Formats: sequence, C-alpha cells, structure tokens
Amino acid sequence: MSIDELDTTSPPPCPSPHRSIPSPSPPPTLLPPPTSPLPTPPSPPRPSPPRPPTTPPPTPLNPSSLTSGCAARVLRERCPACFGLEEWGRSLRDGGDVQLGADGCFSFRHLRSVGDGPISYDSSYFVSKEKVAQVEKRINKAWKKKPAVFKPAIPQEALDACQESWNAVNEKKQKTNTKHFDAGGVFVMTCRHSQVLFLCDIDTPGEQQKYIVALLEEVNSLLPPRATILQAYNVGCVTDHSFNLFQILTNGFRERVSFIINAMHAFGHRWVCQLVYSPRCRGGAGLSDM
Repeated sequence: MSIDELDTTSPPPCPSPHRSIPSPSPPPTLLPPPTSPLPTPPSPPRPSPPRPPTTPPPTPLNPSSLTSGCAARVLRERCPACFGLEEWGRSLRDGGDVQLGADGCFSFRHLRSVGDGPISYDSSYFVSKEKVAQVEKRINKAWKKKPAVFKPAIPQEALDACQESWNAVNEKKQKTNTKHFDAGGVFVMTCRHSQVLFLCDIDTPGEQQKYIVALLEEVNSLLPPRATILQAYNVGCVTDHSFNLFQILTNGFRERVSFIINAMHAFGHRWVCQLVYSPRCRGGAGLSDM
C-alpha cells in the first residue's frame, strides 16, 4: 500500500474519563397567593349559655337615714374597727352597725369556801351582779304578762325542737354546783373580731336569759341612740322569738337589734332554722364566726 492511500485525517478525540454532569434545572415558579381571601359566609350567632343566679346586692345606704355620733371611749379602745364609726343607723338587713357574739363558759369557777380576796380596782369589763339582778326582776315581771300575738320566723315545730335540744334554753338544767361555787362560770360578750367587751358572773345552776340581756343592754348604753346591732347567740332563734312575745328589752331597743346563730352552732339547728338565722344566710354577716 502506498503512502497516498493512507488516511491522513485526524482521529476522533478520545472520550473523557469523567462523565459530564448536566446543569440543574431551575426550580419551578410558584404562583403568588391571592391578594384577598375569598369571602366566607357569616356563621350563625351562638346562643349564650345561661348565667347562674346571683345574689341580689345589699340595699344601698341612704345617707339621709344615717346620723352622726360617736361610741363611748371604752368601746372604741376595745375595738376601734367596730366602734370607730362616725355615722350610725344602718339597716339590719345589711348587717347593722356592729356585730356581736355571746356565750357562757362554765369552766371558769370560783370556790365559795375561798372567799373574796382584797380587790385593788374595779374591773371595767365585769357587769355588776346588781345590774344583772335588776334585769332578772324585769324579765320575771314581763313573763307574768300575757304574751303578744306574733308569728315566728320559722315553723313552731322547728322552734320547739331548737328549744328542747339546746341546754342554753333550759334554765333549770344544772351545769354547776352553786353550793360549792359562788361563781359557776362567766358569760362573755365579744365583737366580731373576738375582742372581749363585757363579762358577768354566772351564779345560777344553768345559763339564763338575764345574762345575754344584761350584757346586750350594757353595750347599747354606750352606743349612739340609733345604733343597730346584729347579735349572734347559740340559741338566737329562741331568744329572738322570746323578745317578740314579751317586752324584755328597754323601750326602742328591740327594733334596733336582730339575732342570728353562731356559725359553729348553726349546724346543730334544723335546716329551716339555718336558712333564717345562720350568719351565712344573713346579709352583712360575712364569714365571721362571732
């Protein structure tokens, strides 16, 4: 073969040992969100849930019905929070001006055989036995009269049950021996903050009505003429009805005092009695135990 017959064309290039990587494709174009949302139909109004019944607000005070006054200094010193008022005459439906508590204690006794020691001062806390004796005479005189016609705040059967179940009502029940003790206990009057206001000796075998009356009138004598009192007593239901039947309190005082039962004693009364005389069911009494 001659030189002229040789193929003088250049050979094809050698393939590259590396594969060519294709360029990535551009990401797909996303459509922009719509500028304004599509209108939605209005939802039907939902009925509002029923509201629980609320306690009606207390009766607003009428400024014209209040009178200016000041309690005695001895009361203002023993509890400024209760007796530091400058206006008096608030409605008893709203708790009155002051709230008091009273009860007898038969653990504080004095032996008759010991006698009386020398006393260097007269305690301003103790009400004298002479005052208590005068109240007893007035009560006995009132009980001899014909009782007034008055319908009790609770059924008569519930009132009778409270009278039979509580020893404080049974004045003949003997709680102490008066032969050995000339003072078988003390009867205490406190304010709603548990500050002692007055005391008196119990010189009878049982708890009698004369003690609550004597101390209640002692506090009232040191208050302005129109002051109202919410009095807590373990047999407040029976005492309240007794004051409605007989004129035991001084003139004009019965209309300014209302009775309830101590919170700790209320559970020992009939449920219908609790609805009327429990402090938890009486406006203005709050959560005080009294």
